[in-house]
Amino acid sequence: LLLHCVYSREVWFTFLRRSGWQRLTPSPPDNLSTWWLCSRKLVVKARRKAFDSVCLLLTRLFWLERNSRVFRNVSRLPGMLVNAVSEQVDLWVRVGFLVRSNLFGD
Repeated sequence: LLLHCVYSREVWFTFLRRSGWQRLTPSPPDNLSTWWLCSRKLVVKARRKAFDSVCLLLTRLFWLERNSRVFRNVSRLPGMLVNAVSEQVDLWVRVGFLVRSNLFGD
């Protein structure tokens, strides 16, 4: 689910594109740990923590989405999940866990 389905790839691409990292979007043959370790090396060091944070956040929200689908029979469209990620990023920025300019290059 995290890398191999169309839904997750759309979410990864859409969110990574906002940060200028769309070229790092995972593809089906990738596994999460290998993809992440290789991709983070391609991110400028000053922005690497932001990239790592986004990867962890997306992974967590994919897991929650999966649980929602399986156990509550409730699902969101990819754009809705991207919006949920954006809301979490805004929260992380407000509490000082994430520097917005490191994520979006502002």
